[in-house]
Amino acid sequence: MGERYEDAAAEYAEALELLPPDPGFGPGREVLRAARTLALARTGPPGTRARAKSGPGEGICPGEGAPPAEAGAPPAADADPWARSWERYARAVAESRAGRPERARTELLRALETQLALDDRLGQSFSAELLAELEAAQGHYESSALLLGAVRRTRPAAACAPRALGILRDRMPPGTLRAAYAQGARTALRALLPEL
Repeated sequence: MGERYEDAAAEYAEALELLPPDPGFGPGREVLRAARTLALARTGPPGTRARAKSGPGEGICPGEGAPPAEAGAPPAADADPWARSWERYARAVAESRAGRPERARTELLRALETQLALDDRLGQSFSAELLAELEAAQGHYESSALLLGAVRRTRPAAACAPRALGILRDRMPPGTLRAAYAQGARTALRALLPEL
């Protein structure tokens, strides 16, 4: 399976390079790169996740697949900020799955900064859910519950991070969990992230 997967990923990367920077219709190169990165982070075999490239000199995880001078370098000024925010979210997923929560948190905060500026509510909710999951896994239960409450405010009809909720239900008294969740639902996401 790994070989077929790598062949498909390489073919997609080659197709991206053939696409003009601004095709005039349909999704641009940056959006497709973000989609590919997200797909690799979610579905790629563990050995290929870190090796797959999202663009020239960029590995899925910051610092992997890029020379040291380029690692963590900001995207080009003309890059699509919406696509880049989703690419950062995808990198956070990969970092989280690789057991690097601090790197994942850094990528999520960068994604959220852009998503808040663009008022991308879907992006905000996905990033905040993953951040809540990371917080819960690291024992920051109240912070996690606050974030999940804020997500509920942003995207009321969505089911929130089942893994984080499972941890919180096991570790927090029900009344404390409900109170923190309700407080988060009354609080803007930006207010819960003072580092932004």
